[in-house]
Amino acid sequence: MTALKIKLVLAKRASQKKCAWLKALRDSSDKFFTVFKGSQALDMYIIDKVFMVISNIHFYHMSMGITVDFFVVFDPYPFLDFANIYPSQVIIDVRDEYLVDEPED
Repeated sequence: MTALKIKLVLAKRASQKKCAWLKALRDSSDKFFTVFKGSQALDMYIIDKVFMVISNIHFYHMSMGITVDFFVVFDPYPFLDFANIYPSQVIIDVRDEYLVDEPED
């Protein structure tokens, strides 16, 4: 039991050091890119997060009845049509707005 407690304490300290290191990277973009330069996994992670944020913005505006043209924002870069990628059903509740899962065919 004591050995397990020691391992847990060591793991906690290591994670706290790693967390502090990542927080320091957050404040310095130069240091961040020096550490992660050329990381394909990081590139894919960032691309996925940007895609999710923009798709959430798209569906939020769609739920409000607003059409957002991302081609104008990202011109001249081609941009995906979220309506074709995520055929979701938007539901507006009395208290809140939320998206449901994709409809079953």
